[in-house]
Amino acid sequence: MRECKCGNTTFKSKMVTIADVLVTSKSGCPELISGSEDVQSNDFKGSFVCEKCGEVYLDIEDCESDACVTRRCECGSTRFTAHQICRHDVIVDSDNQYQRDDGIYDAERPYGPYICTQCNREYEELDELPVIPTAASAGSVPAFEQHKITQEPKHSLYLGWDELSDLSSSLISDLLGRKAKVEAMREEFYDMYLFLKEPIAFSEMEALYEVVQASDDDREEFMHEEGEPIQKIEQGVSQKLIGKLLPFNLVLTHADEEGVWFIGDSR
Repeated sequence: MRECKCGNTTFKSKMVTIADVLVTSKSGCPELISGSEDVQSNDFKGSFVCEKCGEVYLDIEDCESDACVTRRCECGSTRFTAHQICRHDVIVDSDNQYQRDDGIYDAERPYGPYICTQCNREYEELDELPVIPTAASAGSVPAFEQHKITQEPKHSLYLGWDELSDLSSSLISDLLGRKAKVEAMREEFYDMYLFLKEPIAFSEMEALYEVVQASDDDREEFMHEEGEPIQKIEQGVSQKLIGKLLPFNLVLTHADEEGVWFIGDSR
């Protein structure tokens, strides 16, 4: 059995299936009779993403080797725009005029050029991507393990502002490799963010993005011009930093005058 370096054996991928099926025409259009599928073949498309830690493998065979690696753009991104030939079902009117799309029923393998969605760097083939060891993934960062919150897992946790500030100071100090004083603060309405008493460099902010695997939306929250002091870690990244310490998957925070509720589902 092939497994990710984290030990998980379940991956997300895409699959094109060819099957013999039974259909009915009672509505005037072909409709699949549920349970009638006789699958002839399956073809998996694209990459394989570990459901547990998010590692990306271009081939499931890669998961068996101790030298397992992830291919990423030089900026660290694993998302690219590409081209793909697809065949669609469509809805037409009685004059055979297109009305709307009714879904893709077949798709060929994506092809390049591949353009990074983060930095726009272009690659003709994904084999050109730099190889980055999986040990660099966020799940292996020692600071997260050192400051892990140890208590019986449940679906919610409440932390007061002082406790949250002390915890954030310790965590970010270890992540940056230097002492950092952090104050957890209430944003407008019921949100929270982290405020750094001393500014940090752009490179240090990038390091925090990397360990939480920040999304494009997280980065768009950051509205500083280059050279300006960076003292505010916006809500999205703040939540993900604290979320790494929780005994459940964080899905929501709710801040009040005394502290923050962290709410999620159990791991």
